Amino acid sequence: MISFEIKKIYKSKLFLILILLSILVSAYNLYITKVTNISIRNEKSLNGSLFLGLNHKSEIIKNLNDDDKNKIVKEYSEYTINFEYPWDDSKINDEKYANDMTRAYYKNFLFNDFLLKKYNISLNLEQKKIWDWEMFESNYMINTNTPVSTQLMSNISSNPIRTLIYNDNVTFGVSIVVFLTFIFSGIISDEKLSNTINLAKTQPISKFKIILSKWISIIIYGITFIFLTIIFTAIIFNLNGYNWHNGHLEIYRIFSDKNIDYTIAYILLIKIILSSIIMITFFAGLIILLSTIFKNKYLPAILISFGLIISTIITNKFDLLRNVYNPFYLLNFKNILNGFISIDVELNVINSFRVKPIGFNIYLIYLSLSFILVLLSVYLLNRNFLYYSFKCNKKIKSIFNFEYFKIIRDKTFLFMLSGVLAILIILFINVYIKDIKSESVLKSSDLTPLMTYYKISETEQLENEITNFSMMKEDYIKLHGKKAFEEEFNRLEKKLLEREKRIEKYRIESEYYDKKDGKNFYKLRIDQINDILQNDKIIPTVKLKNFLYFPSSYNETLSLYKYLSEKNIEPKVLAWPIFSSEYEEREISNEIEDFDNIFDHSASYIHRKLFKTYPLDLFILAIVSFMVIGGYTFDKENGRQIDLINTQPLNKRKIYLFKLFSTFLIAIILTILMLLFISFLGFITKGIGDLNFPIVQYDRLLNISSISLNSKNYFSFIPIWVYNLKIFILLILQLYMIISISNFISMFTKRRLTLIFTTLITLASGLLINFKLPNYLKIYSPFSYMSARYIANGAIKIKLNSQDANILLMFIVILIFTTVINIMGMILSNKIEQ
Repeated sequence: MISFEIKKIYKSKLFLILILLSILVSAYNLYITKVTNISIRNEKSLNGSLFLGLNHKSEIIKNLNDDDKNKIVKEYSEYTINFEYPWDDSKINDEKYANDMTRAYYKNFLFNDFLLKKYNISLNLEQKKIWDWEMFESNYMINTNTPVSTQLMSNISSNPIRTLIYNDNVTFGVSIVVFLTFIFSGIISDEKLSNTINLAKTQPISKFKIILSKWISIIIYGITFIFLTIIFTAIIFNLNGYNWHNGHLEIYRIFSDKNIDYTIAYILLIKIILSSIIMITFFAGLIILLSTIFKNKYLPAILISFGLIISTIITNKFDLLRNVYNPFYLLNFKNILNGFISIDVELNVINSFRVKPIGFNIYLIYLSLSFILVLLSVYLLNRNFLYYSFKCNKKIKSIFNFEYFKIIRDKTFLFMLSGVLAILIILFINVYIKDIKSESVLKSSDLTPLMTYYKISETEQLENEITNFSMMKEDYIKLHGKKAFEEEFNRLEKKLLEREKRIEKYRIESEYYDKKDGKNFYKLRIDQINDILQNDKIIPTVKLKNFLYFPSSYNETLSLYKYLSEKNIEPKVLAWPIFSSEYEEREISNEIEDFDNIFDHSASYIHRKLFKTYPLDLFILAIVSFMVIGGYTFDKENGRQIDLINTQPLNKRKIYLFKLFSTFLIAIILTILMLLFISFLGFITKGIGDLNFPIVQYDRLLNISSISLNSKNYFSFIPIWVYNLKIFILLILQLYMIISISNFISMFTKRRLTLIFTTLITLASGLLINFKLPNYLKIYSPFSYMSARYIANGAIKIKLNSQDANILLMFIVILIFTTVINIMGMILSNKIEQ
């Protein structure tokens, strides 16, 4: 019976889809390696920061006498001046270079450890735990010839094992669950509808064997997917010139009560694979149970997909759901097995803390649950309930109406729409809570980001400087005389007094906010930024390895503040200009992009806020496409209605176009509904808002290195209503492209879920191929224009590194692409028997 089920699935060409998806996930692993520095985050590193900014008031040497303080400050300063990592970007991925960097990294540790022992410096308990681990890890790397994998150096030793473990949630979790859910959603309900399940019941086979064989066949396909993905990942990495770098011997810390506790990479990978297989058994049982309960074959896929989306959103925001009762959370295998360092971003303040491992045993519990789901499915096999269908009493007057009602006639359509609206409410609540917190910060004169900055960078640093200068009094007098010392000391004291007065001046920021005095509020912000640039002499371009910060944020923010001040627009900006420009590379992009400086959730601004905080444009594209695409599969699945249509005096090309445009019409209606619903949420909580609030639009592409504080001619402002209108038009055009692709593919597929999955693979393949194209060709690829957010404000120029990338070119490229597809579709519709 099991072999029969596997052969049945194999003949349906699902195995080909499995191979294509595993190649796609492997290619994504390569992509994520190229665009991300995949590091092994074993600890909040003290190396380099233990003595960083060392001075006489440093906490680390507070118990030393003055003489030892002078000696250690001098010794460390001399070392740092002479020490240098052997950076050489031309040798990236060279194993000898990786080993040289590791030895330099280890040398730095040894010197820090030497200072600790020489001056008998005592670390606090937390520091000692971190230091002991870092020393152990450094020694391990030297002894096993494994390269350093910290964030700044991880790209010199990228390897497939590290990527598989880093991306375990996608490689061994989400992609497999989505694949199995979409492909096997109707594994029981399909047979109930076609009555083939009754044929199986007439055979000398028990209900238990029927369910068991289907369950095992799903598991086999899931396991096959895992090993194909591992093999293809290794092959693709090898073809792209990546070395092994002893990746199988790298260590991953277990964040248990025991300080030195770790897992070797290959053992951790084996545990992840075993955990993934167990979760496959659980979700296979869940798919069969839902397919047994619901006669509608789409509901299992819809329920699990929405569960995955909602769980991901809520779990990322609320620690309460990071527990063993959430099966979707358990797909973060490495975090479950080893624990992890969690990064929490709250009002631009980044905090990190350790989360202990749950351990492998929890997966054994879910293995037991999977057997219970199978037994429950056997019990419910003969029962049909929770099946709804929508009966339309409206008279269908045309083939267009007929195609239209095929899509909306099932209650799953309304069920999905309800789920989408629920997700939008959750997203809105998240940004609403952030806005309330931002508002409370601005109402407190001591907690605003700029006030915090001035206290730390101005008064505290200057106080340290004065203390250090006082402790050097005798040496300074010997060299320069008592009068020179008193003059310099008085100068520093005067400077400190001026800075304290300046801080008091900026306390008025909260008063301006309470009075809604935008004119003076933004003038004060401009003064603050100018103080930072001029008085503090902060260098606007700070270059570190793998991280760049450019003055584009200052340019754009200063211009924005001037505009807001002139128009006396209500204060609604929390933080100062960090990571606000599209020109900046974000080392912690996910954390920073999850926060929008402008706390405004009104009807006019809420779309912009959600697009900046979440990839809402991609979500709308995905969910609307999922709800409407079907094409010819609607007719093939429902009693071969296509045969009846073909007997009518209708031109097959017209049928093709009717299917295309009826689907497109519903997509437009759904998009309008979602955007209006978001606006409604903003309206009832904050009103309409300012329709003319300015948004930065990038008009010209500049070379990053040429941007200075005087560069003003590369951007302009557009009102928020224009931005929102652009977003809507772009979404409609992108949906038209996706629907055209799916309508074409539907001629070659029989099942709607297979069509949806095949369309997804096609789009993902296009995006990955697009990644490999040179920049001058990317602008002519329709897959370059799949993010409405970056197109609406002109940032697509920066993303594609081309001045020619713009909305007009996007329109031309997508319209040519869709026209070619639809012409081919109309031609083939006359020749292919459906």
